[in-house]
Amino acid sequence: ACRFLPKEEKPSTSSVGRYVCGNFIVFQEEFQMINMRYCTGFAALAMTTAAFAQPINDDCVNATVLSTFPVQVTGDTCTATIDCPGLLDWAAVWYEIQMPAGDNTVFIDFCCGTDPVPTIGIVYYAFCPGTDCSAYIFFDDYAFRTCPNNVRQPYLMATMNGPGSIFWPLYRGDAPAPGGCGPFCADLTMYSGIIGACCLADFSCVDLQTEAECTALNGTWFSLRSCQDNSFA
Repeated sequence: ACRFLPKEEKPSTSSVGRYVCGNFIVFQEEFQMINMRYCTGFAALAMTTAAFAQPINDDCVNATVLSTFPVQVTGDTCTATIDCPGLLDWAAVWYEIQMPAGDNTVFIDFCCGTDPVPTIGIVYYAFCPGTDCSAYIFFDDYAFRTCPNNVRQPYLMATMNGPGSIFWPLYRGDAPAPGGCGPFCADLTMYSGIIGACCLADFSCVDLQTEAECTALNGTWFSLRSCQDNSFA
């Protein structure tokens, strides 16, 4: 049957990669080593352009609350200010994603956007970081996929036991350097329970399934993975 490679076993020839560029923690479709000057150069540029009108959810304390799902968010990060200088060093807008009681999985899909998002931030927080931004949490799964409009876009997936919230700094950058900004569109769907990919005996894959749903299909379930993940084998 099909299987998923652990993220650390993804082939080196893969077209995607997670890396830290200076203090950037990003996921980029075109994985390559980045010179530090791009990081510092972007920070200076962002601080200059952010002198214009800033988004209302520019800071975590003013995060837009998302409590009803599915929901679509749109916007632009080009006038956002730098978050967590010295650690994240990126211009993002913030969302508080409220999760109901029990196990929950949020799936964030950027396929509604027409402009490609080549670089995406892959961390969130259990609380607003304030002056200490070191307690970030990686999303459980993330990858790029070909959307119905044939544009390559990222998705993110995270789970938590509610009731509670996670605070998500939405950062989108450019390639090859993890800098830049631009418009975004993301659809957020909340699932009750833990979802994952279900691999069937014929090597096909059914997405966004609970373990019970996959068992009913006589498949092999992979928690918090997607059939769109490039490690699907």
